[in-house]
Amino acid sequence: MSARRVKRIVLQGDVTVAYRKEGSEWFATALEFDLLGYGRTRKAAFKLLQELIAEYMLEVAHLVSEGKRVAFFNPSETAEWNNWRFLERYHVAFGK
Repeated sequence: MSARRVKRIVLQGDVTVAYRKEGSEWFATALEFDLLGYGRTRKAAFKLLQELIAEYMLEVAHLVSEGKRVAFFNPSETAEWNNWRFLERYHVAFGK
């Protein structure tokens, strides 16, 4: 039996997160991907968003490993980007 080569894919980059509160709910949007987490606290909304980003990245890595083309960048609406009062940047890396 011959050794099989496994190609590892590492996806990494910066993600801009916009936060907003509506009523008693917090929302955290990853602007580069238009993914939305929500919760009763800002921390809970961000935690859910982290989980969604991880799932998204795993799916992208899977599709890329199969040789499929992926529209990786799917930005949010301009109005979300202009909400500077509640923007934060985070570095993410998946697939190590």
